[in-house]
Amino acid sequence: METSRQVLILVLLVSWPNFVETIDVTSDDWLTKFPEEFKWDEDYENARNEILKNEQQWRFGSHQTLTSDDERLNKIYVKEKKSRLEKGYGDETLYRPSLYFLTHGYNNRPTNKVYKILRGLPKGALLHSHSTLTQDLATYPELLLSLDNCQLCVNKTNKQYRLHYFNKGVRDNYVEDHNCEECPKSSDAEYNATLKNLRAQLSMHDGVDYSVKDIQTIWKSFLSKLNPQMGAVSTWHVFQEIFTATLSMLVEDNIQYAELRAPFGYKWDKNGTKIPQEQVLEFMQKQIELYKKNHPNFYGVKFIFAMSRGVAKNKDLKRSLKTANDLSKQSDLVRGFDLVGNEETGRSLNYFQSTFLKFRSLPFVFHAGETLWTGFDVDRNVLDAVLLGTKRIGHGYALDAHQYVLEMIRHREIGIELNPISNQVLGLVNDLRNHRNKRLLDSTHKPGVFSKKSLRFSVNSDDCLIFGTRPITDDLYMLVMAMTHRDSDLRVVKKMAYDSIHTSLLNSTEKGELKSVFEAEWKRAVKELRKASELNKIL
Repeated sequence: METSRQVLILVLLVSWPNFVETIDVTSDDWLTKFPEEFKWDEDYENARNEILKNEQQWRFGSHQTLTSDDERLNKIYVKEKKSRLEKGYGDETLYRPSLYFLTHGYNNRPTNKVYKILRGLPKGALLHSHSTLTQDLATYPELLLSLDNCQLCVNKTNKQYRLHYFNKGVRDNYVEDHNCEECPKSSDAEYNATLKNLRAQLSMHDGVDYSVKDIQTIWKSFLSKLNPQMGAVSTWHVFQEIFTATLSMLVEDNIQYAELRAPFGYKWDKNGTKIPQEQVLEFMQKQIELYKKNHPNFYGVKFIFAMSRGVAKNKDLKRSLKTANDLSKQSDLVRGFDLVGNEETGRSLNYFQSTFLKFRSLPFVFHAGETLWTGFDVDRNVLDAVLLGTKRIGHGYALDAHQYVLEMIRHREIGIELNPISNQVLGLVNDLRNHRNKRLLDSTHKPGVFSKKSLRFSVNSDDCLIFGTRPITDDLYMLVMAMTHRDSDLRVVKKMAYDSIHTSLLNSTEKGELKSVFEAEWKRAVKELRKASELNKIL
């Protein structure tokens, strides 16, 4: 088996397109003038400026163009951004991106021009978010309590909530060892207390200081946040409301398109009758088309079939791959496949490589490298993801420890899905200025070993409901304020949107259509934001 794997890897590398293409690092393609050519005593300032200029040319967004309208808004944006950074440089207690989001983010969002400009601009595509967790923490708990047949079930031992919407005696296995009562109405005395407790149990905003917890403790709490709505998402009338709320949240954050990870579990009505998958897919398609009709700046949603790596065995994987393939034949909504969950405690991609190598029906978009470890299967997931042909890398936090793999990613233009706030909350980094993917952004256009292609990125939220974030705006704000250079500007924002479209699973025709939708909305939003800013109405 080991010999066959070595042969496979050798074949993949030898046959790599343009594998022998290299860059002469002493040529003008690399540096305009190589530093050693300067006479330091005479040309120190020139050498220094030349090096800074070339560093700037390597950074993400540096090659993106802006229109004259863009430039006018850009002046306002850059002025405000630098002002915020300089205040933070003088007093880090004023610098929000260095602080912990759970403490300083959700209940205290920025009100400055940078955030408001980012909020108003179109974002392109959201490529890394989980379907039932793409919800607004401010309104979602109220929605759940308001739905028909709602029962609030409290665990007899740990007092944890579980919402149940089936009729009595139907699928009661969800609420064994729970005491169930009808959900309180907004007019009831206990409603506000119940709402507060439910919000805490659905999210990491529960009074615990996770910034001082170890990663596995954080993950254990994170997974517990899925419990309150475990039965809710499988109840047909509830699911329909949840999905509609997801679409609304995407539109409100000016996102043109999304590819959501979804488990595609079965749905039942409140009497226990199973809903055919065809009916579920048809409902989602109709809702998407309705939102596209009502919101011309919205292109739609596709899905990535998601399977948990925590309990998976090869036979389970084969079954899930077959289900995903069958669904993709029923509807073009299903576009890819992924393994989700805690990489450190779940199965590695290498464990499943023999099964994955036999399956080529759907594109892979793997979570990979969401870890601080180096030299283990968990960080080597980035290598196996690339060898298995992934179209994108989810998180990729360990990518900087695998420089050869990074060059392969650059050459194949495999998208890197950034999730800064998720990485912070789940314990990989406290201060986002130390985020390891920051170095990848700084070397986006650095000439590669195999080709001159640039790295491709998207910015994402991962789990809005649990973290209390918006689908893109909050993470985008943290990225531009903590993970990019002081002098970076709207080129970063525009380039991030274009990269998200480029690395989506849409075909070339669909990408062209989405790009047109994005560009029309960008043009409209820039003019509106510029006028509002110049009149100080954005303050």
